[in-house]
Amino acid sequence: MLQTQINEPSVWERAMSDNVVRCKTSVPDGFRGTVMCNRLANVDCDWIVASQHKADHTSADICMSEAGIVLVGVVASGSVWVSQDGREAELGPGEFAIRDSTRPYSLAFDAPFSQLVCRVPRSLLRQRFGPFDHFTATKVPGSCSLGRLASEFILSVGRIRLADAFGAEAQRLALQVVDLVGMALSARAETCGGRSVSTHRAALLYRAKAFVEAHLSEPLTPEVVATAMRCSARYINKLFADEGTTLGHYVMERRLMQCRLDLERPNNHRQVSEIAYAWGFSSLSHFSRSFKQHFDSSPSEYRMRHVGLQ
Repeated sequence: MLQTQINEPSVWERAMSDNVVRCKTSVPDGFRGTVMCNRLANVDCDWIVASQHKADHTSADICMSEAGIVLVGVVASGSVWVSQDGREAELGPGEFAIRDSTRPYSLAFDAPFSQLVCRVPRSLLRQRFGPFDHFTATKVPGSCSLGRLASEFILSVGRIRLADAFGAEAQRLALQVVDLVGMALSARAETCGGRSVSTHRAALLYRAKAFVEAHLSEPLTPEVVATAMRCSARYINKLFADEGTTLGHYVMERRLMQCRLDLERPNNHRQVSEIAYAWGFSSLSHFSRSFKQHFDSSPSEYRMRHVGLQ
């Protein structure tokens, strides 16, 4: 973890631009700030603790290196004003909002505060929530059960020593962060109303994927998923077809990915067959063939290469 304590205005602006996102800051006399940067798989987590100041991400600050990033700011203490795309929200402890690095936004901190900022790939959030342009600078309150769950989980992730997490565990935590943000935004969108048809379809697809993820060890057919989503199997098939895949292919990929993560864990001493059956494969030979097709290595060879276990 990289920790930097700063009291020089120009140094603070450079630290924010280098570690979080390019911006212009307005810092009063007597300013104090600390930034602690960590990386959780493909999600960066930055603790920011500072006194009163303002920050603007302007058109001139937008650069290609940040074009694929959405920032999720979860307030731990104090308050934050965030504005983007004509919307403005005041966030208190346990609340968060997203902001898109591809467009300008402003932040105002009227008193000392602390917050955790997660930099999430836009593609990951879009995959789980759908189009999110209309939900920037929209408060996800702690009074909402999913909002509270998401903020508490994200803050707890920010407090652990992420360097202690192995690759597989770090990737799981990162995906859980994105999943919870997507779920909380979906719940907020339902409360706000006025969802477009495309957003509704994206949200239903996300819910279907979340259902698959929670039931990978069980038989999963379009009929099973459709019953859980309260729609038709034909509609489920169409949702996945619109992404250029099928439910069966998606389930297979998710099962293989979970098996791969388990095979990478040095403290997982289960047999390859146990791992395969635990994630829903009913045939060891089918699992081995599919795994080799996807990862160009047999499960045993893959495990030996990564953790040295037979």
